[in-house]
Amino acid sequence: TGGFGAQYGGRLSSVMDITTRDGNRKRHSGKVGGNPFGANLILEGPLKKESANSTSTITYLLTAKNSYLSKSSEYIYPYIDGGLPFDFFDLYGKLTASSGTGSKISVFGFRFDDQVNGYQGLNDYHWRNFGAGTNFALVTGNSALVEGSIAYSNYNITLDDLSGKEKFSSIGGLNMELVVNNFYGKNKLTYGLNMENYATDYQYYNALGIRSEQKEHTNDIAGFITYKYCTGKWLFDAGVRYIYYN
Repeated sequence: TGGFGAQYGGRLSSVMDITTRDGNRKRHSGKVGGNPFGANLILEGPLKKESANSTSTITYLLTAKNSYLSKSSEYIYPYIDGGLPFDFFDLYGKLTASSGTGSKISVFGFRFDDQVNGYQGLNDYHWRNFGAGTNFALVTGNSALVEGSIAYSNYNITLDDLSGKEKFSSIGGLNMELVVNNFYGKNKLTYGLNMENYATDYQYYNALGIRSEQKEHTNDIAGFITYKYCTGKWLFDAGVRYIYYN
C-alpha cells in the first residue's frame, strides 16, 4: 500500500497483483472438496512432458466451484422461512506452454455466476462475470525480460422484480500491456505501454416506471519508464508515467 511506482496508474491507495499458478508439469492430479454449502474441484497435469529431445512443456489447470446452499439450507436451517436462496457457480481454466529457457505463454478463461432467487419473496438478482485472455513472458539473451498480456472481461448484474421491466448494469473491459525489463547486475530499467478500454451500460426503472439509462465508452492509454538503482544500503526507484484519458 502506498509508494508504488510509475508502472501502476489510476491507483489511489493500493495495488493488488494476483498471479494464477500453472498446472502440474510432472503428473496428472486432482482434488475434490465438499461441505454442507457447496463443492469444488481442481484438475491439473501435463499435456506435454519434458523429454530427452525437448525441455518444453504444456500444462492445463481447471477449477470449478458450485453452491447448493439454497437446497441444503432448507434442512440445515428449517426455522428460516424459504431457506437461504443464494447460489453460485465458478469455472476457471488455463493452458500454459513453457520453454526450457524460462519463456512461456498462457491462455485462460473464466465464468462466474451468482444468483439470489426469490429474495424476500419478490426479487431475483443475477451476477455474471466472464473473461478470457493471454499473457506471455519472453526471456531474451541480453539480460532482458519481455512481458505482455491481452484480456477482456465483462461484469453484469440484473434485477428481476414484479414490475417485469428489465433492470441491469454492466461493464466490459479490454486491457493490453507490454513491459520490458532490462537487468544490469542489481539495477533494473523497466518501461512499457498500457491500454485500457471500458464500456458501461446501465438501465433502471424507478417506482413510477420512469427509465434511467446511460452508456459510456472510455479509453486510457499510458506509457511509463522506471529505473531501480542499488548502491550500498540505498535503493533509488525513480520513474515517470504519461497518461492519455478520453
